[in-house]
Amino acid sequence: MCHGIKFVAYLLPSPGLLTKRMHMLNLRKPALIFAVIGLVLFFLGLYMLTMDPKNGYVIMYIGLGIGVIYWIWSVIDVLATSDLKPFQKKFWLIIVLIIPAFGGLIYHVMHQRRKKIVT
Repeated sequence: MCHGIKFVAYLLPSPGLLTKRMHMLNLRKPALIFAVIGLVLFFLGLYMLTMDPKNGYVIMYIGLGIGVIYWIWSVIDVLATSDLKPFQKKFWLIIVLIIPAFGGLIYHVMHQRRKKIVT
């Protein structure tokens, strides 16, 4: 009988696991993953310019294109969100417009879930 209770206790998630899940919510966003892929490709292309300029330029421009698409996606995401107050929306729009790729990245990292945003 005691063994069954211990088995059920092993099936329950630990408190540390729940907080880890809450911090990992923003990794499930496709926009954030898209931004990371674009940044990695851009910097990989810059690195490859020293060894193979032709392929380095191609990879760098692919990363730059992904960054531009992500920047537009971030602006639309800030404008379309309904859980921000007007001053918060203006703040994030200014950040995303002034710092194109990194502003959107900061927005998506800090805007983890609805009704909770850090400004």
